[in-house]
Amino acid sequence: MAAPSEAGIAELKPADGAAVNGEPEQARPWTEAEVFAYSEGDFFKSGVRWGRPGTRCRFDAALRSAWADRMSRGCFRYALRGPELLSRVLPGPRRFVAQLNVSRGTERRRPQEILSLRQPFDPNQFNFGKIRPREILFALRRGGAACPGDRLTGQGGALLIINVSPLEYGHVLLLPDPARALPQVLTGDSLLQALELVFLSSDPGFRMGFNSLGAFASVNHLHLHGYYLGHELEVESAPTEPLAPGTGFNRAEPELDVGAGWTGTTRDQPGPGLDKPGLQRAEGEREPPRSRSRPRPKPLHRVHLLSGHPTRGLVLYTDGTDIPQTAAALHRITDFFLGRSLAHNLFLTRGCPLGGRVADPGSRDGVRLILWPRRSCFGVKEESAFNVALCELAGHLPIKTPHHYSEMTEGKALEIIRKHLLSEEELSQLRSEITGLLED
Repeated sequence: MAAPSEAGIAELKPADGAAVNGEPEQARPWTEAEVFAYSEGDFFKSGVRWGRPGTRCRFDAALRSAWADRMSRGCFRYALRGPELLSRVLPGPRRFVAQLNVSRGTERRRPQEILSLRQPFDPNQFNFGKIRPREILFALRRGGAACPGDRLTGQGGALLIINVSPLEYGHVLLLPDPARALPQVLTGDSLLQALELVFLSSDPGFRMGFNSLGAFASVNHLHLHGYYLGHELEVESAPTEPLAPGTGFNRAEPELDVGAGWTGTTRDQPGPGLDKPGLQRAEGEREPPRSRSRPRPKPLHRVHLLSGHPTRGLVLYTDGTDIPQTAAALHRITDFFLGRSLAHNLFLTRGCPLGGRVADPGSRDGVRLILWPRRSCFGVKEESAFNVALCELAGHLPIKTPHHYSEMTEGKALEIIRKHLLSEEELSQLRSEITGLLED
């Protein structure tokens, strides 16, 4: 195993003939993964609504088919064959969705001890270089077409794998570039990949999310969660207000020319915080692209706050016409959070445009990106507890004991959630700092 570089990146290079989880090493390389190729033409930018049969979708069909195949082959730690989890919508205006999943609290792998938001990747701990080959659903390739039996070439690239301890049907993990052994820190490319996956799905219940270190991430190897939840959540349509008074969501503002999107072959484009002492650009990573004919726009208009929701998360939105720019704006904020040692959770979901009122509240053609700065929680996550992470902040409450499930109320959930949020004073100060950051 190579030693970490000065940038904190170690390549996964197991010894020849080594065994991983009892399987021969030669079966494990990323080159064994089948390829799911897609283009912008595969994105669903209209016609997505709750209660309406979705358009036939290659991505959803491929994910569900591969996921069901792995379930039938016993690749998971416990069985979850369909929408069979005991669920109920809690009474109250928040419409929280509580689900009982006892096995996730008792059968999953023990979470790692997390001590810092900048904790380096540790090759001796569990990481996704140690998964079984059959846990890989497929590699992702943007651009071109994949032929039957097509395989990933080379060591780099994004993978979609099963979560062996699923919290819901179709629970997967997006590994943006597992061979690089990156720690659990969001990158520009990983945000772009996650956002594109949501647009690839025609199901409004497909969500993506991220837990930072200190925000109940369990594995310190870069990954994002994806899963289907067949319930509408309040955060999809909750009213929002501009982060800075006097700004609005003005799509006529000129955009930064960052190209057509992620290609699956380039290194990440670091945010502005990587130019600060202590954060170095990795070898092989390119400089952020610069517009040749237009000045860099101020992305402040992209950022709102949930104004009618108790979690007061930051919200960005894209209708699919500015996916790279939206991902880049969000990355500037998460990079800033890292510099401030602010733990955070992210939830990507189909949702309404930003503002107080929308013309069509039932439409889910665009995607909301909801980011919560929060209080850090370090140590080893207690699996039987009600841990507040991306799902809970979004209004989806996975519960691991029958007693807690039967006793849970909206008031109890909010009481626990609020303990992990920033105070109004802290949020106000952060709001001012982010405004200054995005105005630069």
